[in-house]
Amino acid sequence: MPLKRKNPSSSSSSNWDTTRFVSEAAEKRYKEIFFAASAISERGMFLAEENFNGVPILEVVSALKWNFFIEAPKQRGVSSIVREFYANYPDCKDGKVFVRNKLVPFDREAIKQIYKLPNVPQEKCAFRALKDEENPNYKEIAKELGRADAKPWIISSTSHKPKSIQLSKFHVSSVCWLHFIGHHIIPAGHFTNVTKERAFLTYCIKTKQPVDVVQLMINQVDQAAKKNIPTLYFPCLITALCAKARVPWLDSKLLMDLRGTICSATICEAQRKRLGTSCTELPSQAPSSSVLLPAGPSSSSATPSSSDGLLAQLIQEQTKLIQEQSKLIEEQRKLLEDQRSASEARHQELVGELRLLKLRANYNTSCLDVVQANV
Repeated sequence: MPLKRKNPSSSSSSNWDTTRFVSEAAEKRYKEIFFAASAISERGMFLAEENFNGVPILEVVSALKWNFFIEAPKQRGVSSIVREFYANYPDCKDGKVFVRNKLVPFDREAIKQIYKLPNVPQEKCAFRALKDEENPNYKEIAKELGRADAKPWIISSTSHKPKSIQLSKFHVSSVCWLHFIGHHIIPAGHFTNVTKERAFLTYCIKTKQPVDVVQLMINQVDQAAKKNIPTLYFPCLITALCAKARVPWLDSKLLMDLRGTICSATICEAQRKRLGTSCTELPSQAPSSSVLLPAGPSSSSATPSSSDGLLAQLIQEQTKLIQEQSKLIEEQRKLLEDQRSASEARHQELVGELRLLKLRANYNTSCLDVVQANV
């Protein structure tokens, strides 16, 4: 059912921008919460059959039918569009979010169409089933991820059950999937310990079990939209859905920077430098067979490698992050200046109204004196 809103042309008494926000509360959320929020953008995967560590990942992608899901985003996130989407999200109806006079579908079907994902009902989701198990096989899960040592799990001091697992000595393919999960499914920044939830999800993916990633992504947006200090997830997906719904924006609008693709060769080199071993000595998984992905666009065309290339990439990403933060600070400064100008104008308006009231009071006093003199 479409959202009932006032017509902008006839709502001169509205207290908010009705072309951008579904309610006054949404505009307030935008200004106070989402305007300066940081974002975690999606990243694709670079996979090649000639790369030894990439073959197990190719097998998983083929089995789960994630060919399009792992590709680098084709649509960069538009900062203002994503922020307005999140500000309006709590008021969404029937899986549709108001964005600039358009209703943008954000539901299972819309996300599945963007990534061409197979339908996985929640009752068949292996990740959900594993989380609900009373006594999961923690040893088997750790071994699949690459931690075959005696005590890989960190135990909670309150529940006395495993709560996380150290990232060091993971299989290269496990690290690749954790990076992908951290940008595409359950977003997160840098970490040295992997939460039990992420470890379970990585295990299910590596063992080629069906996972309802669409519902996981929707849950992440639900949670982010309710936070007072949120991080904006899936900006490329949200912008792509807005573009599909013909949401208007100017080409000059601030575009969010994209990070490079996730590459097993780059991760292998980073592990080699950190652990002081060769790539062949790191935990890895032997490919069971040569795997070809079904017909579809390739993820990339060149393999990034070498320590110099990795360092240059890290410097470039850090520079882009600083530039984006500078742009956000400039936008916030302009907004504050506009608010100050509006406050000054309102102050002058109130001063004028006060003067008028004083004149009226003097006039009424004069009239009263005349009446009393004539009585």
